[in-house]
Amino acid sequence: MKKAAASSVSADGATSAVEQFQEETLMLSYASVGALSILCQKAFCPPGVSSGSPSVRHSPDYLKPLTPSNVLERLSAILTSSHLPTQERGKKALKSLLASNNADKSLLDEAMKRAVVTTDQSDTNNGRFFEVISQAIASSGNHGFTFAQALLRAWAPGYDEIPEHANFRSRAMLRNELLEMETEAEKMYWSEEENTSESEPKMHSFCSRVIQFLEPLCPSLREKWGTVALEWSTSCSIRSVAFRSLQIFRALLPRLKTQQLALIIGRLSNTISASDDAVKLFTTELILTVHAIVSSNNFDMSLLPQIFWCTCATLTTTVEQEFAEALKLLESLLKIVDFDDPFIIEQLLARRPLEWTGSASLQPNLLNGLRSSVTTARTLRILQSLSEFKDAKIIDSSNGRVRDLYTLSLPWCLHSMIAEKTGGDKSTDDALRRFAENIGDLAKQEGRVSIHKIMTSFAKGHFRTKDDFLRQSVASLREHYGVEHWTEIVTLLMGLVLNRERWLRIQSMQILKVLFQQRETRNPVELLGSELLMPLLRLLETDLASQALDVLEEPMAMSGGLAAKHVLRMSMHSRTLPNSQEVDSVATVFGVPEESGWSVVKADELRDACRSNLMEVFDTCSMPTRPSRIEFEPEEIEVLAEPSRVEDLGGLVQNLHDLTTFFQDDIKPTSMNGAVPNRRLEARVAAILAKSTAHEETVMDIPSTPFVDVFRVAGMSSDEDSDQSSVNSDEELDAFYFDSPTVYRSAPNGSHFP
Repeated sequence: MKKAAASSVSADGATSAVEQFQEETLMLSYASVGALSILCQKAFCPPGVSSGSPSVRHSPDYLKPLTPSNVLERLSAILTSSHLPTQERGKKALKSLLASNNADKSLLDEAMKRAVVTTDQSDTNNGRFFEVISQAIASSGNHGFTFAQALLRAWAPGYDEIPEHANFRSRAMLRNELLEMETEAEKMYWSEEENTSESEPKMHSFCSRVIQFLEPLCPSLREKWGTVALEWSTSCSIRSVAFRSLQIFRALLPRLKTQQLALIIGRLSNTISASDDAVKLFTTELILTVHAIVSSNNFDMSLLPQIFWCTCATLTTTVEQEFAEALKLLESLLKIVDFDDPFIIEQLLARRPLEWTGSASLQPNLLNGLRSSVTTARTLRILQSLSEFKDAKIIDSSNGRVRDLYTLSLPWCLHSMIAEKTGGDKSTDDALRRFAENIGDLAKQEGRVSIHKIMTSFAKGHFRTKDDFLRQSVASLREHYGVEHWTEIVTLLMGLVLNRERWLRIQSMQILKVLFQQRETRNPVELLGSELLMPLLRLLETDLASQALDVLEEPMAMSGGLAAKHVLRMSMHSRTLPNSQEVDSVATVFGVPEESGWSVVKADELRDACRSNLMEVFDTCSMPTRPSRIEFEPEEIEVLAEPSRVEDLGGLVQNLHDLTTFFQDDIKPTSMNGAVPNRRLEARVAAILAKSTAHEETVMDIPSTPFVDVFRVAGMSSDEDSDQSSVNSDEELDAFYFDSPTVYRSAPNGSHFP
């Protein structure tokens, strides 16, 4: 009994001693973890840096700095504990250590290695490492881990779980690829300051390499990533984020679904033809995205109707750059669409929106692109491609297809005949001859024999001189279109005069001169007024003034539209040009042209129609709700440097000088050499407009107005110019009646006087 009691006491003492030892050890662990958490920067010391810890011993063995492996090994031991408070303290220490040494690559790499989870159980030492690193990346931008480290390294072990993983890359190959990506990171990443042409190749290369690395582990990654990018691009109100998201989507180019296409079209309907430059750039990115979808190898042909009608609507934009991108989109569509295929035509017409505003044909919406030097070449190429098709249901269902193609081709034909003598581009000539043959075939199909003969003869090179070609071409226009369509023909040619391309202006004016000699131009049925002459009036202060005057002096009759003096002021006084919105509210033909020649009339109405048509296309996608309008947040502009007061004062002085010069031009025109000739030129041109807007019986009696003395001819002496400029006083010029053709009455000798 005594022995049993003694042994029992001895066992109880041993148990209590073990428990006491465990408790003391645990408390020491807490103390060490706490010390490591608080003094984490001193726990890991780079070589040559003293820790400053009071516990530093002076033995050489203890003076050696801890390596990343040593420190993380100790933290691993702490994180292995099953005691939750110990785990939390270990995580806190690890997080603090990584935040304090975010530039130490060896420490970050070692931490990433320990964050690889190799089992299905996440509650492991490696899982806790991964948890800490994930929180550091998600909660702070100053974590030090690169995208490749954070994502690709974490996914790399997944290759071991793939069935038949021997067919894929080994761990060593994966590691080398990641190291290569990290080495090339500076070249692969893009900055916010880079434009699309600079950043998109980098973005495409980077996304391709990431997809190549991760797609074996997640086959649907491209589609999922692309879906997220598209959602952000169409719903985010921060322009830069939406902008880059669109670029990422184009870099990924997943197979598109109808709902995703609807997101793009819906967003496009809110931004197209906007006046804000930032929104214009975003709209261009949207059109580029649709273009990339059409050009991709996995394009779904079931989406063709929606994309085609989206393209048709986009061609009516009021913004030149958006129109240029829409042309590229249409050019890609023409490579996969056969407009002579009855099945395709049936499908397109069946899916055409019911409530369509304006023309639903391609060719009429393309003609505006011929006015701009930026879009002329591509527009003509597309028209040449469309002329290959005989079916006109989609291209131009009206009777104007051959008329417009034939009319617009004449300046190019004349230019080709001139260039042929000097040795022009043979490939361009071949394309133009093919274009002429197609126009001839279409004309023959409509029974217009003379047009067919002229175009066929041109294609075969049978015309000896361009004058013969010009005379016969205008005669055929008169034969087939005469009075009924004279206005459409003149408007189309006048639009070509707006184009900044010099040779196109010259050849178009030559055709107009011969055209205005025809009797039909003096009695037009549909009259658009003096505004129709605006492209010619704009040339009167250029080196093409004499050619423009040759056309203006031809007898013609016009009425209606803007008053002649308003057209004259709008055309010849660019510095005092009225507000574009005011002009647009009254203009009916051209509106206010840009430098390239691009011009749209009734811009507000055209923008509303364009957006309405896009919304109708969106409705054909069978979406449950219409997209809400999203306005971009205003971007914060940081002032990098305050402009000096000296610069401000200099700018103020310059502005005052410009204002003084401006008002002196109006107050003292006689003190400037060029003022009187300009006023006299304006008066002479006003005489033409007065003559053109008079009644027919009056027009026939008005003699031609001489213009030789208006322009300064090279080599003319200054004395002659001065004498000629002083013929009429300002009072006489101001007395000229600009828009009263009825104030002229005929004298017995046939002259006219007020």
